[in-house]
Amino acid sequence: MPSLPHKYGRNVFLYPIGLMYGFITGIRNVMFNIGLKKEHQFNIPIINVGNIAVGGTGKTPHTEYLVRMLQDTYRIAVLSRGYKRKTKGYVVADENSSAQAIGDEPYQIHKKFPKVIVAVCEKRVDGVNRLVQDFNPQIILLDDAFQHRYVKPSINIMLTDFNRFIAFDLIMPAGRLRESKKGMRRADIVIVTKCPGDVDMDGTASLLRKYTKADICFSTFTYGLLEHFRSNDRMPLDDISKNDSVILVTGIANPTGLIDRLSLQTGNIETIQFADHHSFDAKDINAIEDRYCTAKSRNCGNVYVITTQKDSARLEEFESLPTFSNSLWIIPVEASFIGNNSNGFKDNILDRLSVQI
Repeated sequence: MPSLPHKYGRNVFLYPIGLMYGFITGIRNVMFNIGLKKEHQFNIPIINVGNIAVGGTGKTPHTEYLVRMLQDTYRIAVLSRGYKRKTKGYVVADENSSAQAIGDEPYQIHKKFPKVIVAVCEKRVDGVNRLVQDFNPQIILLDDAFQHRYVKPSINIMLTDFNRFIAFDLIMPAGRLRESKKGMRRADIVIVTKCPGDVDMDGTASLLRKYTKADICFSTFTYGLLEHFRSNDRMPLDDISKNDSVILVTGIANPTGLIDRLSLQTGNIETIQFADHHSFDAKDINAIEDRYCTAKSRNCGNVYVITTQKDSARLEEFESLPTFSNSLWIIPVEASFIGNNSNGFKDNILDRLSVQI
């Protein structure tokens, strides 16, 4: 039987506080809607990828999907605020950039797509103006600006996690929403992310129709060849056997999907989980080393330390790492659309762009 999103635990006792928070964000949205707060429009297409929920819905993999789709045809730039970076203001990524300078997710995009313009700026309007002035891009991709609203996007893409489905969620702190579900009305395209292969697309879409008239697409995550941290070696996930051990080190919002995928290879999985965008320190490095050495001493198979691309960007900040780095592998994550959604999403974007470029 095809899968539908399921309800999950929420703290209904905090619902009254959520109503107050929703009222405040609702007033802010009304101010934008009636013009008391200004949405700035630009003469080039701007595609925003964002959400209204706290936690990972897959914004960066979907932004990267758009980069792959558009970079051969258009001169594109990616603009982010650069969450948790150590710098301020407008910064353009270059060969000397680091995760500390521009943020781990912009650094990841820059590293994977070195020919694409990647910039960060807390004030998105200033960032767009500077990008237009300095590089004259044909398209700007905005990362995580669905609620920002000072920049009016040409195409507004909103993501919702199949496993934390927005239709069943509540406003913080009772749930994980940063504003009312009515915010979905601003979306031109809604993507249901992290879907199982047997997702009931019609049934899931019907759960969203109460809140939005947007086009609805469905995507999932795929995992590429493991990349060695210290070399150019690549390895298929399937090379990990049931006798091997995996130590998964993550500082992402929700590693459940990654754990599920690794569990297909081996049941010997330990997790060292940090908060999203966690900045590693010497204590963390020593803890990883201790777990690695313990696993090596008791296991007859190989021991792999696996981390995400985003986390590896922050590990690169260390001048040296102990012995676990010899067995440290990075697992790439990509968004892929289910069924005919791939062509449908691409055609949808290109059709919308065709009337603007």
